Amino acid sequence: MNVLVISHERSGTHFLIDSIVKNIESAIFPKIRPSFSSLENLFLPHDQSVTDEFYEYTFETEGIKIFKTHMLPEEIETYRTQEAFFNSEKDLEIIKEVYENSYKIYIKRDVKDVLVSLFYYMKKGGGLHNAMKQRVKQENISDFIRSTNFRIMPSRGFEEKKDGNLVKYWNYHNSTWKESADVFINYRNLKKDFVGTIEEIAKELNVENELVDDIQKPEFLKPTGNVILDKIRARMAWLLYKNSSVAPRKGVIGDYKNHFSKNDLEFIEKENR
Repeated sequence: MNVLVISHERSGTHFLIDSIVKNIESAIFPKIRPSFSSLENLFLPHDQSVTDEFYEYTFETEGIKIFKTHMLPEEIETYRTQEAFFNSEKDLEIIKEVYENSYKIYIKRDVKDVLVSLFYYMKKGGGLHNAMKQRVKQENISDFIRSTNFRIMPSRGFEEKKDGNLVKYWNYHNSTWKESADVFINYRNLKKDFVGTIEEIAKELNVENELVDDIQKPEFLKPTGNVILDKIRARMAWLLYKNSSVAPRKGVIGDYKNHFSKNDLEFIEKENR
């Protein structure tokens, strides 16, 4: 069985994935260079060994195979129909298999908390910058949320209605996936009713018999704020707990209240309509 976990960046993606792996016995989410079984690894430049490892995982591995993506459905659709985008036919085979034959789970988090987490993540060099790394370093959070969307895959161009600012892009990402995802998971529900949400996922996947007896949240090492140290700790977390998060932050619901002004909140509300 294939499961594709979909989200806008910083929505609790790895928290959800690690929760599934920890509590459903045959669920797996392996490291595939340069990170994990993320579809972006096939769309962006990579060598044949990445393709071969991804192919083996997709077609030759047993269990509940978890994949993830932050891409828009239209970006995947464009790639899926254009062989010229790929160096190997295997890449296209993998994309078609995962996109067409996966149970799609979308995790949604409050846009305001997403933007706060994304702001700090990108300040530390995370995310797909597309030549805006220096600008992000100099921006405050008010400027950041009003900046144009930087996460555009090579298969498409800039469009004002979705890329005009980061709030617009979040809204577009959520609304377009709503049409094709099999289930939407709310980050708040996952945090507040963890056991119930994991049981709901197992029921949707028809694997209730594979639930562990004692459902628990995944363990992780809390970030220190030191970029180099936190990268080392992220590797340790994988070895100790099989925790896949590369840059966990607070994960706090409502943390945005400590960051946004009244004008910021009004801007977010207006752009999120």
